[in-house]
Amino acid sequence: MPVMVLAGIITVAVIAAGVFWSMNQRDDSSLSDNGSTLSSAPPQFLIFKDIIVNLLNEETDEPHFMQMDITLMTRSSPCYEALDSNQPVIRNALLDMLVTWSFQEIQLPENRDVLRQRALDIIHKLPNLPKAREVASVLITNMVVQ
Repeated sequence: MPVMVLAGIITVAVIAAGVFWSMNQRDDSSLSDNGSTLSSAPPQFLIFKDIIVNLLNEETDEPHFMQMDITLMTRSSPCYEALDSNQPVIRNALLDMLVTWSFQEIQLPENRDVLRQRALDIIHKLPNLPKAREVASVLITNMVVQ
């Protein structure tokens, strides 16, 4: 009889340990390089307002202007802080990329995705700002071309 009670207690302990272990398992695919769970962190947005560039009309050589707001999204607080403290560097890199576009190119709706991807690539490759690689997306939140 004492052996059966002991076996029952051991069985209950093993089941409880298995339940506890399975409830505390994390999905390794959501872990970033530094081991934190960035995919579950709330998004943080940094807005670059009133970016204004000249666009050349390749057909008539007349100048056009584009004003846009670009928003960067990250789920990493250290990345957000690095972006926020380096806004002039980021704004400069975005302006350098935007002035390469022509009036005709910017008018094509399918080029908006290309524009966002190029901006993301530029942000990820900023020298002396390795945290910028944690920017998840670039959003164009306002755009006026005239």
